[in-house]
Amino acid sequence: MSSSLPIQNEKDPSDRLSVNRAKVESIDLYEVADHELNILEKESEGGLYLSFSLFLIFAAISFFITLTTTAIGNERQSTVFCVIAFSFTIGSIILALWTSPTLVDTSGL
Repeated sequence: MSSSLPIQNEKDPSDRLSVNRAKVESIDLYEVADHELNILEKESEGGLYLSFSLFLIFAAISFFITLTTTAIGNERQSTVFCVIAFSFTIGSIILALWTSPTLVDTSGL
């Protein structure tokens, strides 16, 4: 069965939205408990921290590559690159270690 619905502020009759309907034989519904939603929420936080950790480690790698392949004449600039590279490395390790208990926590199951 097919029908068409008008789109708001329709100027042209060809701007109609086509909706196709079909008979549905069955629908599967699954119940989700509150503790399962809490587990999913914790895992999503862990995924966010993991994303930041990956960003920091790749940024640190790029700074280390820059330090090893480029001759930086200014001592201050070289120090800034080293500080940023080491900070990003330490930050990514801390975030990765911080999220590992969150990702493995199965106390709600």
